[in-house]
Order: sequence, then structure tokens, then C-alpha cells
Amino acid sequence: MYENDIDDELLREIDEKFPDVKVPQKKKHYITYTDRLKIQKMLTDGQRIDYIAQIIGTTSAAIYREVRLAGTPYDADYAQGIR
Repeated sequence: MYENDIDDELLREIDEKFPDVKVPQKKKHYITYTDRLKIQKMLTDGQRIDYIAQIIGTTSAAIYREVRLAGTPYDADYAQGIR
């Protein structure tokens, strides 16, 4: 259904552009599959939830909810399937 290939080049760009800078972003109402892939990669890399929320453009509560519902370790494909 969905490939589990995470675009590492895109994620490296994100890390380079926003190393620890808090960037105000518009809050989204839903998390896309691409967002889920980013969440999976950043969690694997040990990033904090509040940092992930800033990059994705949502609240940290939404990320916590996403991780809680999808389980540990976080799997983007599984999370996409339950939504």
C-alpha cells in the first residue's frame, strides 16, 4: 500500500534548516502520511516531541496522541492504516 522509504535527503534538509530554531508555523488539523514518515525518522533519531511538532507544524499534544495511538516503536505505515 505505502512504501516505507523515508526520504532521507528531505529530512536532512529539514535538520539543516531548523537545527534548534523555533519556527512559528501554521497549525494543521491533520497529520499526513509524509508527516508520519518524518515523525518516524525523527523519533528514531532521538528528537524531542516538541521539536517534532514544530517541524511538522502541529501541537506537541497531537504528536503525543499520534505516538500513543500508533504504538512504540512508532511505525508510519501502521499509523496511516489506523487513520
